[in-house]
Amino acid sequence: MSDRSVTHATFHIDRLFDAAPARLWAAFSDPARKAAWACHETWVMKEMTFAVGGREVSGGSDPGGPYWEFDGTYLDIVDGERFVLAYTMRRDGLPVSASIITWQVFPDPKGARLLFTDQGAYLDGHADPAEREAGSGVGLDNLAALLAAEDDDLPKESS
Repeated sequence: MSDRSVTHATFHIDRLFDAAPARLWAAFSDPARKAAWACHETWVMKEMTFAVGGREVSGGSDPGGPYWEFDGTYLDIVDGERFVLAYTMRRDGLPVSASIITWQVFPDPKGARLLFTDQGAYLDGHADPAEREAGSGVGLDNLAALLAAEDDDLPKESS
């Protein structure tokens, strides 16, 4: 009998952003901007082709922490509305999960609404779905901060 196992988990994060849907969408589709709101300090976008069949490969860590690597393929993109990405995660080279994530953007009177869904297979006890959800939340907090900082950089209209 093997010590191998798989834990299946799905989580959803529903967030409102004080930004136009097009600005939110641009933060997903531009490699430099996407790396800027990652959940790890040293995150680097190694490859990103935001197109169906395109790849996204990135990685990074926090000081003293493990090195995480993300390797994904875009399965579906409806410009400005949704994209679906299948990806694997490795921690220090060890495969820890395989997932499908769906990002959906909706207009909202207060800006843009994001519905993020992650459907994962967590391998051999090397990753925890609750930690992945928390890390995804940190990334979305960073995204909100990036959008707010960009707002601060925009010229203000005079009355």
